[in-house]
Amino acid sequence: MPPWRDTAISVRGPAVADIDAAFADSWAAAGPPISPDELTPATAVQPTGGLKAWVIAGRPDEMSLYRLEQLVAEIAERSLWLTDAYFVGTTGYVHALCGAAKAGVDVRLLVPGSSNWPIVGALSRAGYRSLLEAGVRVFEWNGAMLHAKTAVADGCWSRVGSSNSNLAS
Repeated sequence: MPPWRDTAISVRGPAVADIDAAFADSWAAAGPPISPDELTPATAVQPTGGLKAWVIAGRPDEMSLYRLEQLVAEIAERSLWLTDAYFVGTTGYVHALCGAAKAGVDVRLLVPGSSNWPIVGALSRAGYRSLLEAGVRVFEWNGAMLHAKTAVADGCWSRVGSSNSNLAS
């Protein structure tokens, strides 16, 4: 299997402690908790750089990121560019993307041209019509398996993570 196309970032500063805490919370939901002495305490991390970063933590049973992505689609004014490895357009999310496009927002969605889960690719394509009719530009990546999950809104809000924009993530 050829290497996958993904996106990664390096995080430094206080957000590291928040990422540790988010991971520990998800881990505890699935099994025995991580010992607190194995986590990075917030007081041990010095601020660095000039950007602010917030960690959006959640578990699949909470759907917090899924709801946040809908909110961002509702408030974007100029552009909303998304990459999703396993896009399955639920009604609420599709309405938010279509509403943004109809309001004049440049909405672009990049998804894999072929998937390691063929059923997801089929489900994804089944939802293209309403997106395209609303003015959303849908692109299929034709290289190696696209596994990235990113979003950029108005050039001032971005997300890089491991959650897909569907109910299972």
